[in-house]
Amino acid sequence: MQITPHQRRSIILAFIVIILVLLFLLWFLLFRGSEVAPEPVVVVETPTTQVRDTTPSAVVVAPVTAEAATARVVAMNFAERYGTYSTDAPFMNVNEVKELSTPEYFAVLLGGVTDVSSDTFTGVSSRALSVKLQSGSEETGQVVYVVSVQNEIEQGTRSNTSVEYKSATVTVEKRGSLWLVNNFQWN
Repeated sequence: MQITPHQRRSIILAFIVIILVLLFLLWFLLFRGSEVAPEPVVVVETPTTQVRDTTPSAVVVAPVTAEAATARVVAMNFAERYGTYSTDAPFMNVNEVKELSTPEYFAVLLGGVTDVSSDTFTGVSSRALSVKLQSGSEETGQVVYVVSVQNEIEQGTRSNTSVEYKSATVTVEKRGSLWLVNNFQWN
């Protein structure tokens, strides 16, 4: 049996149509939408301000004992947590340092809490950059450190951001096996 050119075109066209239908069904089965309701999309506004990091390079220091390192870590963590503040959660920074403070000093911190309402958002994110021993030793059970801190301050919107550098004097004393902050002062 001989196939005419017209029949040949019809057969080829039928194969193409069948292949296209199969591809469409395959695509539909693999990529169809799920029956679960889609989750809402949260759009997060990213800051457009570029902050140049001008932090000084780390200085290599002699090794310290585990107790002294713990006192250093407590001083740095306290400076970061206490320095971080937001009008969305006022004085959460004071609650954050409760576990790092002596009970007496935490009472002093709570005594300084006053209700300050503001219509404008203010947020401060603190990061401890370095710590330097000012006085004391682990043998005496009291150490005074100077902690250098970088504060990133947001006023109103994320695009209104500034950076400031400051230092704080942190007094850490040993209570039992723990190092706790007994005094903190911004310089």
